[in-house]
Amino acid sequence: MSTINIKINSYKLAALLAVSLLIPSLLIAATDEIFKAVAPVELTKKKTWNFIVYMAANNNLHSYAIKNLNQMMTVGSNDSINIIAQIDGLQNNKIKRYYVKKGELITIAENDTESSEVLPSGTPESLYNLSSWTMQNFPADHQALVLWNHGSGIKDPSMWGRSLWNNRDKLFSINYDTGRLIIDRSLFPDVELSGEELAVVRELNDRGIAFNEATRTYITNQELRKTLEQIQQNVLGGKKIDVVCFDACHMGMVELAAKLQATVSFMAGSAEVEPGSGYNYATFLKNCTTSTTPKDFVQNVVKAYDYEYNSVYAELTQIALDLGLFSKTQDLWKSISTQLTLCINEVNGQTKNKSFAAILKNLRTTPAATTEYSDADYIDAQHFLESLIEKTAMLCSPSSGYSITDQKKLLSLKDTTVALHVALRKSIVEQSCGSALLQSCGLGLYFPKRYIHASYKKTTFDKETGWSLFLQKHLDKTRLLNAQHNREEESLTS
Repeated sequence: MSTINIKINSYKLAALLAVSLLIPSLLIAATDEIFKAVAPVELTKKKTWNFIVYMAANNNLHSYAIKNLNQMMTVGSNDSINIIAQIDGLQNNKIKRYYVKKGELITIAENDTESSEVLPSGTPESLYNLSSWTMQNFPADHQALVLWNHGSGIKDPSMWGRSLWNNRDKLFSINYDTGRLIIDRSLFPDVELSGEELAVVRELNDRGIAFNEATRTYITNQELRKTLEQIQQNVLGGKKIDVVCFDACHMGMVELAAKLQATVSFMAGSAEVEPGSGYNYATFLKNCTTSTTPKDFVQNVVKAYDYEYNSVYAELTQIALDLGLFSKTQDLWKSISTQLTLCINEVNGQTKNKSFAAILKNLRTTPAATTEYSDADYIDAQHFLESLIEKTAMLCSPSSGYSITDQKKLLSLKDTTVALHVALRKSIVEQSCGSALLQSCGLGLYFPKRYIHASYKKTTFDKETGWSLFLQKHLDKTRLLNAQHNREEESLTS
């Protein structure tokens, strides 16, 4: 754990609080002593909610899992909710499943030598096992599932041996002007890859979540989708899972929402890096009552995250989506992919700088127009769409100098972008962004600047919208523009 030197100024108190939120040893002295076996819990009458927390904690986040369990115990299961949490031991394959009561953890299953009922984390089988077992043994009207661990958005982060993941608290530094934490972007170098390095990157597999460092397993993109489908069909009789929350980094994304929309009603997640301490479970669980709806639940999650970090973390994001409403954006994403590609191919303008390809390149790389997250392949969907609307409105005006034909193409793109922006806003039921991300909504979108990750074409979103076809056309045109610029620079200096 790194030591952060805090200057004496008017924001010292806020800075100290920021550090304490990231380093659990400053706030709690909890140890594995809380893992004590007690009598099995008696099954109760049907409740309003099951809250199921899949804590893949056999990794460097284990100490935070202990903190989060303590938070759950401050509320505990009650007449409204069953709180069930499953957690790994650290650097071993011991798994315990708890019924969380106020001030007490009751062990209700474990993978000891007499039973193999509980499976190691980081596998689709273990996620399905926990979910189906809980839903069948604890009847409830609504199901909320939390996936707790590292998250990588749509890309496999090459977890094993990556120092950034092993030292997540070191990703943050303090802005002494505001007293808030910011992400140290010098740790994410924006460098060109060699041909050999690029070939290796392109061979990476699916995105993942729930990384188990002891067994070196994690749940891939495709496995997560299939597991949720099995829960929906085999356990819930075709009913959607009410809520899925990602207490993990980079999982609040358009592509992930598209992946979940057929099996989940509401989702919540962060487009940016989450502090290691993640959710404060006590803050939103205390508000869960018999009258809490799924929409209320995810709104409470976002509000609690905002309450926890807004004053100390300038780049926080957390968003809650109604996936039924989000599904209505799918055809619009397909249309905008097609129209962006058409404009790149056919709208050239009178000079090279007025070609749509050049304008889009500038739009993508200008921070004032497009917010990039700490992983520069991920951008904020809302900010980009708003900038695209503004730019195309200017380009399709009669005074822009474009032909009537080109103006019609640009106008059509603008109208589609406006419709998409409106539909996307309707699907957002709650959002929170830090003071450094005021132009963002907190919903990530994959928009790389150099190459398309090998797993992307496997995503539901890309299969149904053709987004990667547009991305590839944009990247190809960008390379040509860069090469042309370099040649012109060389001719001027020769």
